[in-house]
Amino acid sequence: MKKIFSTILSGYVGLLFPLIVVFILLEKLHHIIQPVVLSIEKMLNITRILGVIGIFLISIVIMLIIGYLAGLLLKSAFVKNKIALLEENVLSKIPVYNLIKSIFGTSIGVKKSDSFRPALLGDERSYSLCYVTNEGESFYTVYVCEGGLNGGEIRIVRKEDVKLLNVHLSEFTRLIKQYGVNSTYLIERISN
Repeated sequence: MKKIFSTILSGYVGLLFPLIVVFILLEKLHHIIQPVVLSIEKMLNITRILGVIGIFLISIVIMLIIGYLAGLLLKSAFVKNKIALLEENVLSKIPVYNLIKSIFGTSIGVKKSDSFRPALLGDERSYSLCYVTNEGESFYTVYVCEGGLNGGEIRIVRKEDVKLLNVHLSEFTRLIKQYGVNSTYLIERISN
């Protein structure tokens, strides 16, 4: 039952929700460019030649041109810096944002220090495996793996209580899958 629910949730979050958002935005863009399309149609008298399909084709061409220009803007250093500034000052303050960004692999404007990093939370006697999702002046926001990779919670903790690990994220995740989050062997192997 848990796998079914997880598959349904990932289907909505990973595919359906972004598609719905894209279709809504395209529909809004279509309404915005509609006056331009109608004026072009009147100038070129496209409906007489191609019928209603002509208006549709003009709309598609204009939307493709707008998408292309937006893609070019997105590649510029100025826009990347503005997006990084927005992420750093606003979006990264939302703990779940970095988690979602890391899961879906988005990287526009992402700074290296904001990435999803493996760590140990606790003192010398006991550790919990976690991922650092955000860094403040004196604190980290961490996702603590209490139920393996399928369960856990987000906490804000002091920097002194977290030991960042020099382990690649995929290796860290593989080790958790292989040994579990409570494995003494895993924690000893990673912390050395």
